[in-house]
Amino acid sequence: MKEVCEGGNLFGEGQVDGLRAIFDQNTPIDAENPEYGPKSNQLIFTDSANEGRTGLVRRFTEQSFGSRNFGNHGSYCGQTFRVGTGAALGDIRAMPHGKPDWPSASFGLFIGAAPAQSGNPFQRQGRQLAEARTRKDNPFRYVVVSPILPTSSSMASGDGNRWLPVKPATDLALVMGLIRWIIDNDRYDAQHLSQPGPAAMEAAGEVAWTNATHLVVADPKHPRFGSFLRGADLGWPKPEPKPVPATPAAAAPAAVAAAQPKPAATAAPTAKPDAAAPLPRPLLQHRPSQRPRPRSRKCPTCTWCRQPTARWCRTPEPKPPT
Repeated sequence: MKEVCEGGNLFGEGQVDGLRAIFDQNTPIDAENPEYGPKSNQLIFTDSANEGRTGLVRRFTEQSFGSRNFGNHGSYCGQTFRVGTGAALGDIRAMPHGKPDWPSASFGLFIGAAPAQSGNPFQRQGRQLAEARTRKDNPFRYVVVSPILPTSSSMASGDGNRWLPVKPATDLALVMGLIRWIIDNDRYDAQHLSQPGPAAMEAAGEVAWTNATHLVVADPKHPRFGSFLRGADLGWPKPEPKPVPATPAAAAPAAVAAAQPKPAATAAPTAKPDAAAPLPRPLLQHRPSQRPRPRSRKCPTCTWCRQPTARWCRTPEPKPPT
């Protein structure tokens, strides 16, 4: 407890500051990089699952200590992988991520995670890897970059894989070298990288677009230094939104109704609706399952039984009688 609070040589790597030294919500970690935030952000707290302690942990980490670095995953279930993909996809808070396309991929590069040994979930990926590298057509080949020899790249794994050992904390230099080689040898997909937005993506017949063609504000004195350049930064006027024209399908009923002659007005007594009158019975009765599940916000609600059809009903919702 004393070493955690006061610091010390915890694991033989030298002096490490304790909680007392970094409990500072005013002093920046690096004055030249203010986006790092205060020194209190040097504390990161992770828990593996919500076991009733998450509320207390977040209250201590975020509200009391003043750190933004709270996560509900650990290194053993892919925290670094989730942070990296979250940053690449532009949503670190939600940490969206993808899984390898084992049936279609022919080569894989794993850095900091070994298939069938680490990652999330490594049990399923182990089975998928075994199936991919033993298929007869286009067997899967892969390289694992790691300081230690993983089981997925040992002699027992057979051919089609390679272990690339690196020193700890040098994987970034390796990746930068790979990027440099790709640029120098024109091994990038220029067609894909040249699509700046969804409209260009659809026109080119691509399935995704990137920000590789977007310009970045490089003037340190500019208030949006380091951000993507916008037209407003150059003094361009903001374009007015174009009116959405009515679709032919939506305009046709209105035109037909306008062309029909109006019926003669007749006086008729109006009856007050009976609020207690039951709805007409449907042609097909719903059969709620014996073990109903909680209602989902995205589930459509049945007109008759007022229960979410996608979760509760086993029969399709009937059409109202005319």
